[in-house]
Amino acid sequence: MKNLKKLACALVLSGLVGVTQAASVTINPTSQMAMIGEAVSVEVLFSDFTDPLISGGFNFNYDTSFLDFDSIDFGANPLGLAFFPIDTAVDGVVGISFAGPLSLESGILGTLNFVATDLGTASLSTAAASPGFFDGSSYYVPGFGNASIEVSAVPVPAAVWLMASGLLGMVGLSRRT
Repeated sequence: MKNLKKLACALVLSGLVGVTQAASVTINPTSQMAMIGEAVSVEVLFSDFTDPLISGGFNFNYDTSFLDFDSIDFGANPLGLAFFPIDTAVDGVVGISFAGPLSLESGILGTLNFVATDLGTASLSTAAASPGFFDGSSYYVPGFGNASIEVSAVPVPAAVWLMASGLLGMVGLSRRT
């Protein structure tokens, strides 16, 4: 009997975890390259929201050492939702909330635009904002995603071509001698 209770509890808990982890807010692309001074954009995607959402919010975190926040674009917004940044670019966090109802399962929530400012790898992530997403009866927190932007001074393809042509030139000179 004890084992049956444990099994029932495990099944209930795994079912609850599966529901909360099914929905997600992610970043596309998950990896990209940019040069200093170049504008770079990422899309915030939502997927697998099976229940209509009444409202919600999340934070978009970015590395201020390598990126400056420029703007956010929610596109045409055919549903007429009220999307708005909560705290625009305060200490590397863009707070985003919406008022629904939002009944699409998947789609693009918006595009965030940045300017690359320094060499290195900028980390981007989506994270929970209190209290989370509200589906009309309860709040829950979906899964979230990460991405990165590699900022370089010289575009990598050009650097590779330059190095390759130099090596070929050196090989050509060594054959002449």
